[in-house]
Amino acid sequence: MRVLDHDQTNASQAELLEAAKIVVVPMLKGRLVSAGISTILNAMILGKCVVATAGPGVTDLFDHEVLSVPPEDPAALASIITKAWVDNDLRRRTAQAGWEYARRWGSEQDFHGRLIDAVVKWRTQHRS
Repeated sequence: MRVLDHDQTNASQAELLEAAKIVVVPMLKGRLVSAGISTILNAMILGKCVVATAGPGVTDLFDHEVLSVPPEDPAALASIITKAWVDNDLRRRTAQAGWEYARRWGSEQDFHGRLIDAVVKWRTQHRS
């Protein structure tokens, strides 16, 4: 596993994602928005299996389309990456579900509107 640099262009990201076997989008605990939602959607549309941190913008929007792990739990993250790496069927099913999701729900801009709605709902439910 490694973090890859790119020149911030769509073509560069697509090239990196296309070469990936699994795309991992970890986030910090307490984030109110999904960091990397465009990466998740781009990976899905390219048919890649995505692993992401559970929380707003991931588990409230995706079900079986993304393999999710608790925030800041390196053991769980390592475990699901290993499982997806070696389990071809799990990786294929997750990638297929993600591809269908990305195709069904439209553009990234459309998705951002749904993401904002989900974050507002989550914040309303979790206010003390």
